[in-house]
Amino acid sequence: MVNLKNLSYYDRLLLKVLISSESEIHGFTLYNRFGVPPDEIAMAIKRLQNWNFVESDGLRVKLTKTGIEWVQQVKFELYSPVNKTWRICPQDFKQDQLKVNKPYSPKISLLDKTFKIKKYTNA
Repeated sequence: MVNLKNLSYYDRLLLKVLISSESEIHGFTLYNRFGVPPDEIAMAIKRLQNWNFVESDGLRVKLTKTGIEWVQQVKFELYSPVNKTWRICPQDFKQDQLKVNKPYSPKISLLDKTFKIKKYTNA
């Protein structure tokens, strides 16, 4: 089957609009509502037709039964953001993991020199 990574932004947008409309839509509606360039609409329709997800008569587009079933299967991934940059941990924050139940003691030599350490005594 088709991998979601193979879909362009416009393919995803067209599928979302079609599944939410539950009927056919006019190609001009995509341009009018979302500002999608007509050439991108045409290419997205052609790609989705190659996978048998949509039918088009040149003006109107609608999902096929195969397209509806596929969108229902991948609905969560389809609506999830493509670039999940919030999952990427910056290299500065990555360290070796501590073993379970191993005590941790920071290296004082790595602390900021302006940091004051007070010694407390039991007096």
